[in-house]
Amino acid sequence: MGGKLLSCFGTPSKKNRNRDGSEGCTDPSLRQGLGTPAVTAYFTYKELKSGTNNFDPECRVDYGELGLLYKAVLSPDEIVAVKRATRESLQSHADFQDEVKFLSGLHHKHLLNLCGFCEEKDEQILVYEFVPNGNLADHFLGGSGLSLTWRERVHVAICAAKGLAYLHEECNPPVIHKDVKPTNILVDHKFHAKVANFGPSATHMLTGATGTPGYVDPSYNCVADARPACDIHSFGVVLLQLVTGKPVCDSLRDEAAYHITDWVRVKLGFGEFDEILDINLRSTTYNHEILLQMARLGLRCTDLNTMSRPSMSEVVQELERALWTVDDLLTNPPSASISQPCDAISYTGSGYTCRSSGSDFSLPELGGKDAHIMFDGMEWIDIKSLEVPDLEDLPLDPVNT
Repeated sequence: MGGKLLSCFGTPSKKNRNRDGSEGCTDPSLRQGLGTPAVTAYFTYKELKSGTNNFDPECRVDYGELGLLYKAVLSPDEIVAVKRATRESLQSHADFQDEVKFLSGLHHKHLLNLCGFCEEKDEQILVYEFVPNGNLADHFLGGSGLSLTWRERVHVAICAAKGLAYLHEECNPPVIHKDVKPTNILVDHKFHAKVANFGPSATHMLTGATGTPGYVDPSYNCVADARPACDIHSFGVVLLQLVTGKPVCDSLRDEAAYHITDWVRVKLGFGEFDEILDINLRSTTYNHEILLQMARLGLRCTDLNTMSRPSMSEVVQELERALWTVDDLLTNPPSASISQPCDAISYTGSGYTCRSSGSDFSLPELGGKDAHIMFDGMEWIDIKSLEVPDLEDLPLDPVNT
């Protein structure tokens, strides 16, 4: 990468000297920080060793595909995640510099951000922000007993989509993740998601693979051909898993529905959405329309025609708009205001019939934005179609990020 780094990079900050005031034995330009000013710091091996209790196995944290990390408590107010290179994964000094420069230039609230680094003697350590709630797969795959509400699933999807949109659309040149999947999406206690495992030392970079079987875009088969559409396809698979709670591939499904995309497409084609919905959601109050919309969006993201796939920013907009609609209904619930009362209302199977002052008119069953009708001074709202969820099932605040 050398001098051709991302234009995301800011001017090197002269404020970020060694945290203990000492001189480190690495490139001064790295010690000063190359990302957002005063973000990338130089940590000494001594303080990282102390913060991890001499890299005690009890301090290890599972960050999925990111590799072996330790939780380091540097002070009561500073907890970080430390990735210590093994003897086999040590890089050359120049390659390690390039990696720190690369990661220092990428800062977004929905990415796992680099806080700093350490390079002393035979030690190469990357220091990341600490995310306390594991990876996404822990919460709806693998039989851990953990589960997510419908709202948490939508919230996680929006956050992860924002992180990927930043990589694709705000960095020049675009950064392609190449391995988007639940284990590379971390979540905190408020279920704000952060995309992890991108950059030069990511697993897919070391192996030359383009992704994980089941998630990888079938249209591409080499790293050099990777582009945003690859990540969009993988993210679409994650969306389908958030809705269904199912593995990507399942030998128990029919051969034609072995992959989750084929299975969901067939089920939705027959109007059998309830059969694909995660069983953990069926026993709770959930919003049917927004989950159905998320499933359809997942299928669009995995369309074999890459030109038909939405961009990540379009994914963000669609999910946020859907959630905003639900939240708006919660804070401003609709009410039917009828200036002329109906003498009789009957349901015919295809809609409602209202008899008023000797006149009959029919109202078809409506959904979403078309549920509000004016007729001869009368207002009609099909309350049934709105499916406003129970307030008690809303652990998250409305998404405004």
